[in-house]
Amino acid sequence: MVVVEGEPGIGKTTLVDGLASLATERGLQVIRCAGSEGQLDVGFAAVHELLHPLLGAASNLPARHRHALLTAFGELDGGQPDPLLINLAALGLLEDAASSRPLVVVVEDLHWVDRSSIVVLDFVARRLGNAPILMVATLRPAVGGLTTLPSAGSALRLEPLDDARAADLVAHFRPLLPDRLRERVVAEAAGNPLAIREFSTVLAGKDADRILLPARLPTSRRLEQSFLGDFASLPDASRQLLLLASADDARASLPELLLAGRDLGITVDDLGPIEHSRLVSVHRDHVVFGHPLVRSAVYGAASTSERAAAHRRLAAVSGDPVRAVSHRAAATLTKDEAVAAELAAMADTARLRGALPEAVAALRRAAVLSPAPADRIHRLAVAAEYAREAGAAAEARDILDEILPVAESAADINLLVTTETMLAMTDGMPARGLDELLVVAAGLQAPSRAETLMLRTRALGSVVARAWTMGADDELVERIRESARQLVAAEDGLLQRIVLTLADPVSQAPTIRPQLAQVYDGIKEAALVDGRERDPGTSQYLAFMQRVAESVHDLVTARRAADDYLTFNQDAGTASDEATALQARSMILLLAGELAGALADCEQSIRLSEMTGSPRTAAASAAVAALVHALRGASTEALHRVRDADELSGRHEHALISTRARWAAGLVAMGEGRYSDAWLELSRVSSHPSTALWALADRVEAGVRTGRTDAVRVLVAQAEEQAEALGAPFVWAIVHRARAILAEGTDAEEHYLRSIEEARRAQAPFEAARSQLALGEWLRRRRRIVDARVHLKAALSEFEQVGAVGLVDRTAAELRAAGSKRAPSPASKNAPDVAGNLTPQELQIAQLAASGLSNKEIADQVYLSHRTVGAHLYRAFPKLGVTTRAQLAYLFRPDAAHETA
Repeated sequence: MVVVEGEPGIGKTTLVDGLASLATERGLQVIRCAGSEGQLDVGFAAVHELLHPLLGAASNLPARHRHALLTAFGELDGGQPDPLLINLAALGLLEDAASSRPLVVVVEDLHWVDRSSIVVLDFVARRLGNAPILMVATLRPAVGGLTTLPSAGSALRLEPLDDARAADLVAHFRPLLPDRLRERVVAEAAGNPLAIREFSTVLAGKDADRILLPARLPTSRRLEQSFLGDFASLPDASRQLLLLASADDARASLPELLLAGRDLGITVDDLGPIEHSRLVSVHRDHVVFGHPLVRSAVYGAASTSERAAAHRRLAAVSGDPVRAVSHRAAATLTKDEAVAAELAAMADTARLRGALPEAVAALRRAAVLSPAPADRIHRLAVAAEYAREAGAAAEARDILDEILPVAESAADINLLVTTETMLAMTDGMPARGLDELLVVAAGLQAPSRAETLMLRTRALGSVVARAWTMGADDELVERIRESARQLVAAEDGLLQRIVLTLADPVSQAPTIRPQLAQVYDGIKEAALVDGRERDPGTSQYLAFMQRVAESVHDLVTARRAADDYLTFNQDAGTASDEATALQARSMILLLAGELAGALADCEQSIRLSEMTGSPRTAAASAAVAALVHALRGASTEALHRVRDADELSGRHEHALISTRARWAAGLVAMGEGRYSDAWLELSRVSSHPSTALWALADRVEAGVRTGRTDAVRVLVAQAEEQAEALGAPFVWAIVHRARAILAEGTDAEEHYLRSIEEARRAQAPFEAARSQLALGEWLRRRRRIVDARVHLKAALSEFEQVGAVGLVDRTAAELRAAGSKRAPSPASKNAPDVAGNLTPQELQIAQLAASGLSNKEIADQVYLSHRTVGAHLYRAFPKLGVTTRAQLAYLFRPDAAHETA
């Protein structure tokens, strides 16, 4: 992508027009759009203009992509589309168009492109490498706050002409202009081609010596003054017509402009003078200004009351409801609840179309016009949450800073706490301390006792979730638990009880854990109805329940909650929360031994987090990815992801991220025989209690190997107390393996066997295999070779199946030492090669293709364009030694041979 930068009149449009003409002459396709100051409040306006010629091919897009794009353009009704799917649909249309002929995309006046379109264009510009597409944009610096697209590949800055070239241009426009006037034009135009043309025209008229162009103004302002020279000489009706056009930024049709000016006596004849003055032209019943500076000059010259009157007239005749509301808002100079309410409704419509930036802007304008302070604060609170969902964390934070000190409504305070908590956990934004939020939650009051309890429960739930995720000191944890106990004492309901469970899982597990599956069904019913949120924010109940299930180590219910939360966010189009759901599920998959699925979720979460600006979520996913790589024996990749987790978290304490990254680093160190380093790393996992339990056996092994037996005995004793209360087979499997590592004599064998039994009860075959490997090693060292082989072969089979290369090598070495020559099974021997040869994304796509999905169906699942999916498969096939999808299916699913035979 190339961004052509320059001041007004410097020649940006002339340059891109020449490029477009040359491209067309050489048989290339050219599509273009232009930003417009009047479109800034209309979501996807520029992208709609750009892609309109290509929409006939929308049927070629994956179904979810197509539906999202057409919903964004207002051509389909449906749920709120995922902004990421809109981006991918736009990219897919462009790639499809370029597959037949190279494509040139021209975006004029980037500084006035609406914010939703900017997001799409930036996304596309980052991914132009897979197709013959050139994107060129023009930009006026320091207008609208936009300096360039973040993804702009290069910038071409157009500089003013030198005096010699400027003089030649004056001669071209006005060959008979006297030398003294030519010199004056050159001096005052400062090398600006448009200024040269306009000033030459002005000074070529009568009384040229009396014309004064104010040199102390910037060139653009002096150009405006030159245009206004023509404006002042126009008939009054023509000036009024021109003002109406400038107020609508040339977006209204000529019939609408004439209708708006009918009470002023304006007729089509009044168009003639402004056309003859070259201020405007008419194209397809639309008035188009000769230059954007003409529009700004006319609009700027009008008084505030004249501009407001123009907007009122346009609002009365506009056929576009959104534009009508925008005009009414522009015409409103005092507080007006009716207009504010219209803007709030417009924000809801924009959100349903996926235009979240425009929804935020409409709500912020509505807040300005709201007479009642409570309405103003409520609209800003909703705007903050919309901004968070849009990935605009900084804007959300700005709004929070503005209203947190003055919010009084309990419902608004609760929404603000939720938004603030999510920003802290996913984006690393500064947030109030948990102790302060405890006071806020306790002080919430609503008209009824039931409403008060619900608000307090939800607010305290946010506090507890943040503490569970990010960590807190012991004193604060106890205060949080006491607040949760008081909540249950006030109302021992389902929601209150699960908040207490996450705050104090060990004490609550005996009561909650046996009925957690049924409890989850009730919570899900309270959260969703027909797949939609029952109330704003209730989908977070599912994420909360996933954390609760993890805290009591019910991994089956945790998987259900994670799957449901992921499905909801995929359907609702909230990609940032989808990234969070993928991250949460990845850890559950890892514990279940589904290493490939866990890694695919991690990599997808990282990509979504990068796209939506959620670095903490990306860091949490990188930490789990590091664990997967460590368990697979890929030390280099594991340490790379550990560094990513540290950097993306800002190296700030975040319990969920740091403990899992340190666990991964400890596993790598143990695999390399660096047990002292492993002990140091694993000693840092205690700040997240669930992770600390899962890492217990590894920590005990590192401690025993470094002579810290007494210290690890204390750890195991504490873990055993927790296991007694939790009653979770998965925890018992780990505790028994830890006890076996510490035990002597026959006690060790007994604990290994109990560990294997508990892992099987927990439906955790990978955990069982880790204990079987340890038991096989223990038996071989005691020369019980036959018994050792049984457990080692079972462990090897599981490790081969999940692609844990490092553990496969370690187990195979033990088997050779035990005299076994068993080779890896044909059904599983390819798994390590697949994992090693493919990138995580190639592996994920290859697995989906092997399951029978088409490229479009895969694209719908992994947030890529279908052509990018094809490119990944093109690279994956030779790595795997296959040439067809049928071979791919056989490689990943050996049983597929029977299906195709």
